[in-house]
Amino acid sequence: MCGQSTNINSLYIVEIEGTTLTICPRCLNKLRNPKIVGKGIKQEKTKKVQKVVQKQQRKTTKNLELELVDDYSQKIKSARESTNMTQEDLANRLRVSVNIVKRIESGRLKPPLDLARKIENILKIKILQPVVDRIEQEVNKAENELTLGDVAEIKRK
Repeated sequence: MCGQSTNINSLYIVEIEGTTLTICPRCLNKLRNPKIVGKGIKQEKTKKVQKVVQKQQRKTTKNLELELVDDYSQKIKSARESTNMTQEDLANRLRVSVNIVKRIESGRLKPPLDLARKIENILKIKILQPVVDRIEQEVNKAENELTLGDVAEIKRK
């Protein structure tokens, strides 16, 4: 309950109002008439918990808003050329037309998120970045710029 890190074998499994909790000995002493169900955690359960946590972390990274980096077209073209892949080869692997690959590489077309992920996987490059990074960059840039409010003097009647 308290979140303190303790040895797995010293934890207690208790039932409180129909809910099963795993708590440390310190929290156990604070409870009145706890119903102790077990002591310690089996290794299998900790592995299951770790898998659940990893799944949740993957979901949160998938749900982040992503955008293309500014020079996505250059990165795609140079990565494709460095692997000696033609535009036709890349189009076949992506299951799109050659015209789409040409337009992406020229910067006239921004690939949708799913296509951008496929491109990242095939060419082993990073062309997507979280939107948060861009917002932070804009905030840092804006801190150094003057605004109209910084310069103008407001006359009050």
